[in-house]
Amino acid sequence: EIRNGSGQFYKTLQVFNNFYTYANTYLGDDSSDKTIVKGDLNVTGGIVVGNPDEGNKGPGTINAEKIYVNGSEVGGKIKVWAGSDSDTDYQYWPNDCEVSCKVSVPEGYTVIYAHKKCSAGNGCDYCDQVTHCAYPSFLDCGGKNLYYFYACDPTNLGDVGPINITTSCKATSAPYFCKAGCGIYVIAIKIE
Repeated sequence: EIRNGSGQFYKTLQVFNNFYTYANTYLGDDSSDKTIVKGDLNVTGGIVVGNPDEGNKGPGTINAEKIYVNGSEVGGKIKVWAGSDSDTDYQYWPNDCEVSCKVSVPEGYTVIYAHKKCSAGNGCDYCDQVTHCAYPSFLDCGGKNLYYFYACDPTNLGDVGPINITTSCKATSAPYFCKAGCGIYVIAIKIE
């Protein structure tokens, strides 16, 4: 029993029942010392790894510069980027219709959602609907009538920027008129 003083153990300390400490506990004296936990480690507060800004972030949190699981980096801040583009064209004879759309994904961002569509034709009413692929109407890209096939095409999932996602199409107006439309909507993320 140690009361009101300090104690040092130069060999193994074995505890066969519960071990309680009501003050700070220091394990190790330099970076070469190891602490091994073979059972569950229950922490009701936060865990601070290294010396990151703001220290303890509260119960159930880990505050560290970087965390690795099986050699792969996890955690960090997730940045979300979204981009869209749309274009329409309507012409009477003798002018032709042509549209093009492009979204440029920034460097280091991974595409997790991307839809694009481009349709053009002679007098086709459904061509207007392809702009539904563009934000903020991309959720409607299924269209109102499957007979006209309004659906958007998924593309570029998993690609890492910098990349350009493009689509284009054109049609002749002969003998009356033409319509064309394109739309692209992309969501990408980056972990820092």
